[in-house]
Amino acid sequence: MNGRTPRLAVSQSLLARALAAAVPVAMGLVAGLLAAGCEDAERNEAQLLVSRLDRVEEDSPLAVRQSELDSVRRLGLSVESVVRVRDACVRAHDALLTAEREQQTARASLEHATRAGAQLPAADAARIASAIERSDQAIARSRELFPRCQEGKRDLTLRFGGRAHAP
Repeated sequence: MNGRTPRLAVSQSLLARALAAAVPVAMGLVAGLLAAGCEDAERNEAQLLVSRLDRVEEDSPLAVRQSELDSVRRLGLSVESVVRVRDACVRAHDALLTAEREQQTARASLEHATRAGAQLPAADAARIASAIERSDQAIARSRELFPRCQEGKRDLTLRFGGRAHAP
């Protein structure tokens, strides 16, 4: 050898340096793509959840709201922040629906027991009072739970904008 570095060694050295420089760039690109994919999943799930929650309208009949809430409950969500909002909203709406069912039970029992114009039997009065108490407890629970639902829904809407058109 005449003191010169063989071409193969120079080529390998240049290749090694190029690869060493390219690896961090490639890793950054992969991380960016993964983060974008995660954000897209979160955006899609958030928009779907908000859309479905908007279907649970307080003026709708009890059976319709229960059906819409069941649809929200069955959503196959995987993003933890969206799952937390869904679960908070399901608990809040469940409490309100329970309160309304108990009120209906109390009203129907009272109408049935007093239909003939007779005095309300003590057993019927106790059953009606119990339904009213359960309704009051469920209303109190819903008042505690709805702020978390509404805040979570608002946060998702602010973070991810418009709503998806859910089937």
